[in-house]
Amino acid sequence: MYGNARTDSVDKFRFLKTKEVCDDSPNASKNVDLSVLPPCKQCLLQHIRRVNYQVGTWKRSHMPDLDIPLATKGHGWPKNTDTGLIEPFWIDGDILPPQIIDVLEDMANKFIEDNNTDESDTETDRVGDKDS
Repeated sequence: MYGNARTDSVDKFRFLKTKEVCDDSPNASKNVDLSVLPPCKQCLLQHIRRVNYQVGTWKRSHMPDLDIPLATKGHGWPKNTDTGLIEPFWIDGDILPPQIIDVLEDMANKFIEDNNTDESDTETDRVGDKDS
């Protein structure tokens, strides 16, 4: 489907495709559309469950008494407790590995600290300018 029959894992292929469009090589595109990447394995499995449920419903549609299992029973459609409606279940597990989340949080905290330090320096400079 995505033009690579040699890769045995959708996650590996997603990584290779991301690297291809986002690296610093001359062939890399400046305008990257990440929506054309394949889904990660966990998202793909949930999508397959939803599709399988829908196809099963269509296959039984000619029967007078439908015996359709509930969509909320492991078919990728949990019920929203607030609205009572079923919604797609996108991913089972973490979106990012915990190690990457830790690194991103550290980077964000450092960025916030650096900006707070810069703002206090600017205020000090302004106060000093008024005195002279």
